Amino acid sequence: MKTARVGVVLCLIYAIPGNPLLCEAQAQAAAPNQPGLDRTESGARLFHSCQASIRSMDSPKVSEGDLRDEGFCLGYFRGFGDYNAMNSGSSICLDNATTGTIIRVYVAFMEKNPKNLDEEMIFGAIYALKETYPCKDPKSQ
Repeated sequence: MKTARVGVVLCLIYAIPGNPLLCEAQAQAAAPNQPGLDRTESGARLFHSCQASIRSMDSPKVSEGDLRDEGFCLGYFRGFGDYNAMNSGSSICLDNATTGTIIRVYVAFMEKNPKNLDEEMIFGAIYALKETYPCKDPKSQ
């Protein structure tokens, strides 16, 4: 089952620019067989951690819980950005976006698309960043 999920994630990242729903059928086909997610793997976990990260960015006073959660979110999206930068075939082009901006984009997307809270965290991240940072199709330039 894990192999099927990896295939869906790779399909989402490397889908043809300008066609973000290319892998939707594959994602839907894999989802029904997916056992209940552990809370630590869900989009809800990443979303709440990233909300804490935004609170930390915006406020001089930060709770100990927010600091812990902020670290999870920052690490997740820094790793995502590093991985994305190393793969020239990606359909997500983060360019010079800061980690803070990427986190804000992700949280705003998840607030508008709460159904992704129950999926694995990678799916919401990919959907949010593909929508906001799609690579330009070289044919249209």
